[in-house]
Amino acid sequence: MSLPYGQPDVPEGFDAFGRWFERTFKIFTDHWQVWLLQGLAAWAVFGIMAIIIWLMGFGGFIIAMVATGSRSSPSPELTPALLALLPVVIILGLLSLIAGMYLWAGMFLTAMKAVHGDTIEFKDLFSAGWALPGLIGLSILEGLILIIPYLLCFIPGLVLSIFFMLAVPLYLSRSLGAAESLGESFSIVKRNFWLFLVFSLVMGLLIGAINQTGIGTVIGLPLTAIYPAVIITEIFHWSTGGLPPPPREPGL
Repeated sequence: MSLPYGQPDVPEGFDAFGRWFERTFKIFTDHWQVWLLQGLAAWAVFGIMAIIIWLMGFGGFIIAMVATGSRSSPSPELTPALLALLPVVIILGLLSLIAGMYLWAGMFLTAMKAVHGDTIEFKDLFSAGWALPGLIGLSILEGLILIIPYLLCFIPGLVLSIFFMLAVPLYLSRSLGAAESLGESFSIVKRNFWLFLVFSLVMGLLIGAINQTGIGTVIGLPLTAIYPAVIITEIFHWSTGGLPPPPREPGL
């Protein structure tokens, strides 16, 4: 079913806070089996990648010290070999970030289905392949915009990050390009900045606390995808009519 996108209906004040919070956890509890499986799969991928990066980086350094009998640093003869591992570690780190984008996007698309009452499955975690090239472009563009504010002072970077908090959800749900998604997110958030700021901080602190329990990441990861889906569907009134048109591959 194709719906007219129209203009976002951003709520005033803080009335939406409780509604968004309640609906986020209801969607999680209504489908907890799927969310736990998706969260566990993502957690396993990140864990495996972290172990590989550690083995290639710190592990190689420790092995070199043991092999040379040094207690402080490896011998000069092994330094070139260790430096040669650096690009491999960087590439693996970038692949880990890309995997994170892909899996989070899959969770978000799963959440969009759940918000509309559609059946969700574990395999929906892997449904965002079409969006991956554009997500990489969007992340690079957003990073270039945010790097200077963050370098100048943390607070301006944090504030600007809040303005862009809906960029990826808009990209995935409205078939916008990267620049359009950032602009649309900024336009929406500025209409009630304090609502989005407080809600994001509360959810961030809560999810952070859940993640501190170790395996709690399995719960925290899905929640980070569910609450933006709740916000997007409400402000565009998609929750009353069905999913927006199937996404096409956006450009930059």
